[in-house]
Amino acid sequence: TDGKVYTWGDKESGGLQPSELNPRKTDVTIKEIVATDKGFSALSTAGRIFTWAYYANSKYDNPFPDELNPEHTERSSIPTIRQIVSSDYGSFAALTVDGKLYTWGNKWAGGEINKRNKMQIEKPEIKIIEIIPGVAGFAALSQNGKVFAWGGTPADKKLPKEISKSNVIQVLRARTGTFVALTEKGESYAWDGYLRCENKKAKKAK
Repeated sequence: TDGKVYTWGDKESGGLQPSELNPRKTDVTIKEIVATDKGFSALSTAGRIFTWAYYANSKYDNPFPDELNPEHTERSSIPTIRQIVSSDYGSFAALTVDGKLYTWGNKWAGGEINKRNKMQIEKPEIKIIEIIPGVAGFAALSQNGKVFAWGGTPADKKLPKEISKSNVIQVLRARTGTFVALTEKGESYAWDGYLRCENKKAKKAK
């Protein structure tokens, strides 16, 4: 409850936290920790991310972003993070207070945003307000009700066409391997978290 991190177990698998998180040597307060088979990421109350036991295979994984790493970026220039999430298959995503996305880890499972989504997300009018983790990928909701999803196989699988059109999404959720989006009109659309299946028929909410 005091925001301190205690770890145990195999050191290489995360049993030893970074020295900056040693409860005897730091005043950093952690409010959330997420984990995958690729390691751990913790978010402090000040909006900084700490990672440990993370390893990146250059062929399959994206490294931890330099912009978030104090070893590569001055602390004063590191963006403030407000949300971190992880998938079940070694990928992480983080959202800044300004609505910018960062991803790392397993590329296949969302550790890398594909080109089509990246171009859309980086448009000036798009501000991401929430990231929803799935089994092998992520979905993000923007302030103007747009949904973006990436990860799974194939990585360029399109969202249900009803979502890709002009529908304004108000709620975005995921459970097990399925994402569900609710429009402002009360219509719901679901798709496989692996982005392999066709969308299910829309149902009018009661």
